[in-house]
Amino acid sequence: MKNLRFILLAMFVLTNFYYCSSDDDKGKDDDQQGEVTDGGTVYTSKLVLIEMEGLSGDVYEAEFNDQPITLANNNQGALVFFVSPEIAKIDQDNYLEITSLDMKIKYTVAQTALPGSAEETLAPFIDHLNNTDTTGFDQGDKVDEFIDSFNEYYASLSDAEKHSMAEFYQANKDLLDGTLQKTMKDSEDFLGLSECQQAQWLTATLGASAAILSSNPATMGLSVLSGAGAIVAFKSAVESCTGFMNEKLRHAFAKFNDLFSDKQEEDLDYLAFNSGQQQSFAMKNGMRGIQESDAGDGNAYLTSFFSFVNEINDLILSKLNVVIAWCNDHLPSFFQIEPFDTPIDVPQTAQPEEQLVTQETFSKYSFTVADNNVSISSVNFNAGNINITLDIIDPAQNEISTTLNYIFHDDLNNHSGSFPVVVTSACAGSDLAVTATANGNSATATATGGVPPYTYSWSNGATGETATGLAPGSYTITVTDANGCSATASVVVEDNPEESSGEIQFTLSGEYYTFPDGQWQTQYLYGYSQDEYCPYGQVIYHYDSEGYNDFRFGGNKLIDLMNSPIGTVFQFGGKVSTNDSEDEWLYCDEGDYISINMTAPEGSTFGTSPNNTFSLYGWDFDSLAEHGTFTKTGENSFSFSGTMFFDGNIDGQTNSYYTFEISGSGTFIP
Repeated sequence: MKNLRFILLAMFVLTNFYYCSSDDDKGKDDDQQGEVTDGGTVYTSKLVLIEMEGLSGDVYEAEFNDQPITLANNNQGALVFFVSPEIAKIDQDNYLEITSLDMKIKYTVAQTALPGSAEETLAPFIDHLNNTDTTGFDQGDKVDEFIDSFNEYYASLSDAEKHSMAEFYQANKDLLDGTLQKTMKDSEDFLGLSECQQAQWLTATLGASAAILSSNPATMGLSVLSGAGAIVAFKSAVESCTGFMNEKLRHAFAKFNDLFSDKQEEDLDYLAFNSGQQQSFAMKNGMRGIQESDAGDGNAYLTSFFSFVNEINDLILSKLNVVIAWCNDHLPSFFQIEPFDTPIDVPQTAQPEEQLVTQETFSKYSFTVADNNVSISSVNFNAGNINITLDIIDPAQNEISTTLNYIFHDDLNNHSGSFPVVVTSACAGSDLAVTATANGNSATATATGGVPPYTYSWSNGATGETATGLAPGSYTITVTDANGCSATASVVVEDNPEESSGEIQFTLSGEYYTFPDGQWQTQYLYGYSQDEYCPYGQVIYHYDSEGYNDFRFGGNKLIDLMNSPIGTVFQFGGKVSTNDSEDEWLYCDEGDYISINMTAPEGSTFGTSPNNTFSLYGWDFDSLAEHGTFTKTGENSFSFSGTMFFDGNIDGQTNSYYTFEISGSGTFIP
């Protein structure tokens, strides 16, 4: 809220203000004593205000042009004094000196001129006064009595007294006929609170002015005029402040369907949510007027309101009753008015009422959930309904009891509340289940229950019901149904080469090589056997009578080849030697590869001459990386061709290096 007080002072007083921090700051340096401040130009019969903080007295004695005058504290941060035409020096320097405040101000005084006759000049004020509507004001009869008494008193005045009153009105026209009210309302208003403040300020200022004018018989009529203005301003202040107080501005509760927040009912139910599903509730606001406990809220608007009310009740009322008592005592023929009662009584408790929520009202709400395992995925408002979707984050949680919390925030509220909620997972009570079984180097999952279709996710990244090419170890399968519910199972793949998963028959042909025993021509297909070099393992097909494998395929794509579409091609891979150092051997190139390796028994021949024979059992032929292909030629058949190399002892020769072409075909028998 802006500081309206300065605006009010600035608009009421057309001359410059002199500012002093407080009447306690009297200990000035010697060179500051006698300092004169220029107060600008003022007019005869003008009420001049001097803004000043920390005033403690009700009145202050001073001298104006060496003549004693009294200044009144309006209890709104200003002193008020009357520029008496009898002591003012027109178009000359005039000096106001307040000894108790060490203050001296120089003014230039100009004569106030009337725009017409006295009665013509006063007509707007008289009309405004008599048009005051007191309907519904609980002390309106006293206001009406004062106005009637004023009219009788005014009719009794002489022309000279009316002229004096007219000059006073003309000099303070902005203060007395309410033109300031419209200016203030256009410049700033918060639900009528500024009207409450301005009316309170007017009452205080006019009441203080009436008090100081009443001390001089020559200004008695001006005191009555100020008193009349103060009475009307008082009525406006009470109505404006009471109106602000009774407005339903304070948030008390929220209501979803028939459920109140903050335990407004003894049998408090809860809001039921299904995780991931939007729930809609008819939404209403519980709003109330201002009550006593709001005085400690700390809100700036409420602090100002209670300040205004206290000033009206404790300060302004006492000034008005002093004016009324003075009129009753000094003008008994016209005034016999009962004093005003305490005008504003802030209720101890203000009853809330339910209000429909608009989009604008809804924008003042923010929502959170107390449990970290529940999130708000969406919240919106439409056609009087709030739509909320809550999600359970941890899928292992089937039901969570927590609270939906809110904050209602606007210029007058920062109120929090909550609703108890129960969020149930869509999977609560689901009969979804999964089992998994191993078969060689593969595993298959079987899902039941739930809501098909199912999706499958294996712990090694595989998808689908069956995961193939599995190395020995433990695997987890997670199956998810159409509702997002999931179930898990585990399976162990054993390292057991004795269980055949099928059979591969080979027909191998090449240039100048034979195998004497032919044992390799029918081989058995087993699961992967992990070794220390190859992260993908190797497939071992056959062991000879001595326990050596005399023919094998290795790699990660052989079984994939069998499961691939006809025409699929995979490259040879394997280990490559670049020199005699074993450290330089490259094992199991990553990617799509299949390697073929043969250990030739003694007596086998190969190469470019039938006389090249193995002289030592156990030396290997190996495929070079990317020097051959495997092609799937049929549903269960494949062909292969490529280049082999040998590095070993042949016919007594050592470290011999030979290459030769091979080709062949095979059949996979599941």
